[in-house]
Amino acid sequence: MARAAASQEMEAPPEADRLDGAPHPRHTTCLHGHGAAEAELQRGFAGGRMHHAWLVTGPVGIGKATLAWRLARYLLAAPADRASGAGPLDVRAESASARLVAQLSHPGLLLVRRPYDTKAKRHMANRARKEAAPRRRPARDDHVPPL
Repeated sequence: MARAAASQEMEAPPEADRLDGAPHPRHTTCLHGHGAAEAELQRGFAGGRMHHAWLVTGPVGIGKATLAWRLARYLLAAPADRASGAGPLDVRAESASARLVAQLSHPGLLLVRRPYDTKAKRHMANRARKEAAPRRRPARDDHVPPL
């Protein structure tokens, strides 16, 4: 007896960084007003003293995700694909690494996304994740018999 094919299709969750009416930051090639931040990131990479983490903060829509995607493209690009003379983190758009990053297919790229609540149709906040996580009791030593 054959089973009926499932008629439900899994809906892909929306990407958290997308703003209505604007291209996704992954596909945005120019960034205005962040030249100093881009130059600092580029100097750190060129000097071989890149920090292990960078904290990128600011109001919604200011370009945090665009800056992060520009940095990812730059770090993963071959030296010949980094556009010299343009902006600090510019990469040739037709380069293989830029195309692979845009398609989320570059082997050196790991994208970490916030969990998506399919029932509420929204991305979960940190507090909601902590509340959803099972609570663990602290370890207690008083149950161990004395030697």
